[in-house]
This record gives sequence, C-alpha cells and structure tokens, in this order.
Amino acid sequence: MAPSSVVSSASPSFVIADHDTDPSEFAALIAHAEAGGAVLVVPRPGDEQQAALTGVRVAADHGGGEWVGTLADRPDAARLEGEVALTTRLRSLAPLNGTAAVAATTSIHFEHRPVICVRSLGAGRVVTVGTVDLDATLSHPVVGTYI
Repeated sequence: MAPSSVVSSASPSFVIADHDTDPSEFAALIAHAEAGGAVLVVPRPGDEQQAALTGVRVAADHGGGEWVGTLADRPDAARLEGEVALTTRLRSLAPLNGTAAVAATTSIHFEHRPVICVRSLGAGRVVTVGTVDLDATLSHPVVGTYI
C-alpha cells in the first residue's frame, strides 16, 4: 500500500482509503480486512474496485451542507445519540446485493438514504462513509466514535 494514498491511523488495524483504489492496493486492503483489520473507505463515483471491496456504490452526490444522520439500531450504536448533525459534502450510498449493512442514513427529500455502510469481510470489516470531509467525520464526537 502506497503511503501517499492509503493512510494508517493510530491503530495498526485501521486503514483509510480515500482515493481512487490502485489495483495493487485493492488486494492489500482485502487481505487487511480478511485478517481482522478494518478498512474505512470514502467512495468515489464510478470506482468499480471500491464497489467490489465495499459492497456499496455511490448513489448520488448531494453537495455540501449540514446533514442530520440517523444511526441504525445496531449494538455498536447502543450508547450513542441516535441523530447527529455533520457539516460536509455528502454522497448517498447504494448497498449491492445485501453485501453491506446500512449503519446510518440521512433524510433527503423525505426519503432515508444510506450514508454509512458496513461490510464484513473475513475476520474484519469494511466501513464506507458518504461523508466526504473525512476530518470532520472522524473528529465528530458521535460519528467518529461510531466509526
């Protein structure tokens, strides 16, 4: 994995992929998740390799603004606020063939659309976020904890 495009966080089991996925990186990200690690992906529209990794496609790009997300009723969200506001550019997500579970949604034109999805892969997981400003996402007291 190229250090300029895949960034490891403080935890060695957590890898962030927020760029166009290079074929050599794709195999390394899959291996990382299958071995029990976590991969966080900010998907790009039309990236088929990311879709194969995440089990999610970008449904639409909604631009910037304040978005109110609703966390799914999952054990990992049990002690967190259910609705949270986050200011960022947003991409709604479309899970593919049931391979990824919806972890958070936002209401766009009175319809709940997925914005965080989780796919189990081997012993690990791949988390896909539609919040484009990753710094704002990870530093948010609720969303950052949830992810």
